[in-house]
Amino acid sequence: MGSIRSFLSKDHKRLNSMFKEYKYKKNTRAQDVKDFFSDFKKELERHILLEDTIIKPLLEKKGAMASKPDIDTTGEHEKIKSLMEKIERDVTNTDTTKLEDELVETLQVHNEKEEQVLYNWVDQSLTVKEKAEVLGEMFKWVTR
Repeated sequence: MGSIRSFLSKDHKRLNSMFKEYKYKKNTRAQDVKDFFSDFKKELERHILLEDTIIKPLLEKKGAMASKPDIDTTGEHEKIKSLMEKIERDVTNTDTTKLEDELVETLQVHNEKEEQVLYNWVDQSLTVKEKAEVLGEMFKWVTR
């Protein structure tokens, strides 16, 4: 059986690739840049919603939020969404390089925390049955 960490880490890699493609296309197809960024934003928002809808309630149910407050990603998710809103709003009118750099830096730290701490904790805390149920629910989100 797969792991939560493997599933969500692969999605991080997919999203990182989408962002790199956006940056490339920003320099080569500026007329379509807002659409490219909007596609990336939509996919990252789906990933965040998946975590907030499936993983966070699971952590709360298992008592992790109280015993491990450093694994709460709510504030980081809000910062990421705010940065994406600003980039999407300004990408065709102004230079968004500083915002993009801040987004990349925030995502790198955030993803590392999730992959090294949060996802491992989830994998270790779930029974085989619970893990299968969670993976099944997450799979539905990415195939919508």
